[in-house]
Amino acid sequence: MRNEGFEVIHQRSAFKVGTDAVLLGAWANIRSAENVLDIGTGCGIIALMAAQRNNSARITGIELDKESAIEADRNFSNSGWSERLKVINIPIQEFTLKNEHLKFDHILSNPPFFNSGTLSNIETQKRARHTTSLSHKELIDCSKQLLTSNGKASFVLPVPEAEACILSAFKIGLFCNRKLYVQPRPDKPNDRLLFELSFIPSEIIEEKTLSIRYQKGNDYTEAYKNFNKAFYLNF
Repeated sequence: MRNEGFEVIHQRSAFKVGTDAVLLGAWANIRSAENVLDIGTGCGIIALMAAQRNNSARITGIELDKESAIEADRNFSNSGWSERLKVINIPIQEFTLKNEHLKFDHILSNPPFFNSGTLSNIETQKRARHTTSLSHKELIDCSKQLLTSNGKASFVLPVPEAEACILSAFKIGLFCNRKLYVQPRPDKPNDRLLFELSFIPSEIIEEKTLSIRYQKGNDYTEAYKNFNKAFYLNF
């Protein structure tokens, strides 16, 4: 991340800085938001990107895992935006119950992906990968309660889980306004979907596709590099 040599540390977090989080941090439309919430902030990468892209927003990171919260707090303190960033070590369900009247202009989350499958033996990775501590329904319910009337919520999930989440959101009055499908290469199927929800329905949903690498070789596509060049020195 570009900020006078500042480098995000992620040794203690349950999961390291990854493509999904960076894509979401670059894609979410947070430029006009005054208060931003990052659910499951981990080491704080998405919150930090939000602070870099929006020079006035106050950003709160919610993190269940204590070690990850400690690392996020360290990253926030070491950044150039420390006065606008804070992390709270609490489950989002509890945070929502305790803050019934608190509202955010934008909610971000790279949530646990898997509803089934083999669970990790490492408890922190189990919580980070699987919906054992935060189901997608709970994520959507909490987001609805915490959003301002004109607010937006942006998420990244594997395509099947994302489509199910969009349907669940629709049933409780949240509408999908934007989608970004992500594929490893042009000849591969889409494996991730970034999507934006709000209380305001759109007649036309913005849909785009991004390929991470070219079909041949191992080079990043120009589109992917342009997407992230503000955050990586080697781009």
